[in-house]
This record gives sequence, structure tokens and C-alpha cells, in this order.
Amino acid sequence: DVPIISLCFCLICFPLFTHPETMRWSTILYSCMFCLFFVSYAHILPYSRLPIDKYVNLLGRLIVAFSIVLVLQQICVLFGLPVINLSNYDPDTPWKLNSLSSEPSHSARFVAILMYSYLWMQDLLFGRQVGLGESVKKHTGIWLAFFWVMLTSGSGTAIMLLGIIFLRYINGRYVLRTTLLAVLLMFVLHTVEYEPIERVYRFFMAAITFDKNEMVNVDHSASLRLLPSITCIEHSDLTTLNGWTGHGVDYASNMLYTEIPGVKEGYSGGGYLLIALEYGFIPFLIITCFTLGICYHKKYKLQSVLLWLTCCLILGINMQIAWAFIIFSYTNKYFEHNLCSYRWGQRVADRGYLIRV
Repeated sequence: DVPIISLCFCLICFPLFTHPETMRWSTILYSCMFCLFFVSYAHILPYSRLPIDKYVNLLGRLIVAFSIVLVLQQICVLFGLPVINLSNYDPDTPWKLNSLSSEPSHSARFVAILMYSYLWMQDLLFGRQVGLGESVKKHTGIWLAFFWVMLTSGSGTAIMLLGIIFLRYINGRYVLRTTLLAVLLMFVLHTVEYEPIERVYRFFMAAITFDKNEMVNVDHSASLRLLPSITCIEHSDLTTLNGWTGHGVDYASNMLYTEIPGVKEGYSGGGYLLIALEYGFIPFLIITCFTLGICYHKKYKLQSVLLWLTCCLILGINMQIAWAFIIFSYTNKYFEHNLCSYRWGQRVADRGYLIRV
């Protein structure tokens, strides 16, 4: 509770005392609402007695639900019918569909988080890491639903997240096989000119130049995931008081439109870096350490950190996706801890000792 309460305290007090003219309670309390929701969830979870098998079943059903809605939307587009549950739709790209979220990239993130958690719980239930082939064979329906969303939603983010999910299967034993499969898949998709792959490649080549105009020209939508964070870093200065306590609410929205081509006045973004700019480096440090500590997986280090970067750092404190990844990661660790405690208790009991777990 201490980091969350400290974060809320900083979000309220820093702009209130250093830039009171910018204070807007609705914005700050909205952020605090997410924080306190997580605190409530963390306290309630141990009393829920939610069994792990029902939790795994829930994860699988949610993945299937995203794919079913996407298929129904695609059928509507194919036959010229009104598309169900439509949001952020562009007729120029008719196959970029949002499924159960507000836009395709958001659905891709949610499904990636669900699949990441599903595979983690699968390993727990089996007591070992389940290989890719074995997992696909045992859970064919879940894998088909997962692939359908990630490959047919038309999102470049989905392709990137697909690669992150498969990082769990890259190890010394399967590295050659997995690498060859990945190269083959990329070659096939590139050969058929699969647009999401082309978008990811083009934007990656532009991003490594760190040229804002080049990134915007190559892919304006993708550039808005990265440029606000870069701009917030450029305007942060830890040698000043504002660097530690922030420039006040809405500082970014009054500045970003002048720095990023193609956005309107009032545009805001930057994820956790926005917190550093508007509320100061101290709350940025608190939320970064707190959320990364929860989301970090000691066995799948790179995978968990990349998902945290994609779903938390660049999205910010007021996004449901970010808190979804935090909550699912917390829940996964809760089951991992309790299952390990149960198995340890069983081993001790088998040796003739009486313990309470």
C-alpha cells in the first residue's frame, strides 16, 4: 500500500503547491481511482478463494471471446452489413477491426496479456515449462483464437506482441528451431505483402534514426506511441525544481502539438514520462519501480519487461490496458506463490510432518 499511497500523495500535492493554477481535481482523482482500485483488488484477492483452474478457464474464455467478436465483425465487413461493436473505424482500412476493445492495437495488447497469463498458469499446473508443440496440441482452440486476433486484426502492434509472446520458447534447446520458424513466417508474410509486417519494418527503420519527421511520415499512428515519450524526456530537467515536482497539469497538452507534427492542440500522451513532466520525477520513479516490480517475471525476464514497456510505460497511468497487465501479473504471482506453498506443504506432509499452509 505504501508506494500507491505515496504516488497518490505526490499526484495531489505537487501540482497543488507548486502550480496551483493548473490544478484540476477531476484529472488527478481519475488517476487515483485506478491506484485505489488496484489496492482494493490486492486486498480482496486472498479472500476470494478463486481456484486456479477457474482462473485459467476465465483467461481462455476471454481470448476466445475476443476472437469470436472479431470474426463476427469480419463477416459484417465481408457481406456489407453494419459492423457490431464498432469503434475507431476507418473505411479506407476496412479490415482493421477493434473486436472487444476501442481499437485494434488495444485488443492486441489485451489478448497478448491474456495469453501471457494463460501460458504462465499452464506451466504452473503442469509443474514445468510446457513446450510449444505440447501446448498447441493440448490447447488448440485457445491458440487458434490467439493467432486469429493477432494476425487478422490488421494491427502492427499485434505482430510485435506476437513475437514477444514467442520469446518464452526461445532457449538453448529450441533456439535454432524457433529462429528458423520465425524467419520462415516473416518471409512468407513479407512475400504476400502482409501490411502489418510492412508497417512494423518501415517504422522500425525510421525509429532507429530518431528523426521525428521521418517517423511521422512513415507511420503517423505508430509514431504517436513513441514520440510523446521522447518529447517528454527532452523537456524534463532534473537540475530544476520543476524536474522533481513537475510543471503542472496539462503542461504536455499545451506543448506537444507544437513539437509533434500532425496532432491538434490539446493532444496529450507520453505514458509514465508524462507523469515525470507534469508531476515530477519522484512520482515517475515510484510508479515505474512499483509496476515493474509487479510485472517482472524472473524466469521470463525479457518477455515480461517488453510487455511492461508496451502495455505500461508508453501508455501511462490512466489506461485500462496498463492496469490490466499489472493486475493479471499480480494475480499470476499470487497463484504461483500459493501453488508453490501448497506443493512444499505436500512434500513436507509426505515425510511425516504436520504443518499448516
